[in-house]
Amino acid sequence: VRYMRSATGDMRIRRSALAGSADVGDIEGLCSRGLNGIAECKSHKKISPSLVEKWQSETLRERGNSGADFAVLVVHVPGRDSTGRSRSFGLNKVRITIEDFIKLIGDDGMGTMSSDEFCHRWIEMDVDNFIWLAYQRGADGHEL
Repeated sequence: VRYMRSATGDMRIRRSALAGSADVGDIEGLCSRGLNGIAECKSHKKISPSLVEKWQSETLRERGNSGADFAVLVVHVPGRDSTGRSRSFGLNKVRITIEDFIKLIGDDGMGTMSSDEFCHRWIEMDVDNFIWLAYQRGADGHEL
């Protein structure tokens, strides 16, 4: 939350309250291009593909619970700042479905893939690239 607020200047970004089985993610208030989003944040000493897959499923479930337009999974990479106080925090990883990525870049033409295929395919970028994509790019209209 601290890093996202600092990098975007958006003070609406906040830590979510715990909600038990109806959890809505760890961070609420991500807003871009009129879309509302949430972030699920994870940290683990050893990150495996099966663990990331589990976290992705959790992120999608929490996007549904929150009614958000998009959701991201933020994965802390061991050795990078976990406090949000250092620029190195921006090097941690963000995972997002292709479907949500397309929403954020404003391209409604999903090509020949079905929506279900988009929902289950993920791309990865670092936190700083996500912030540029969702905030700076959206604010000034620059294309990727």
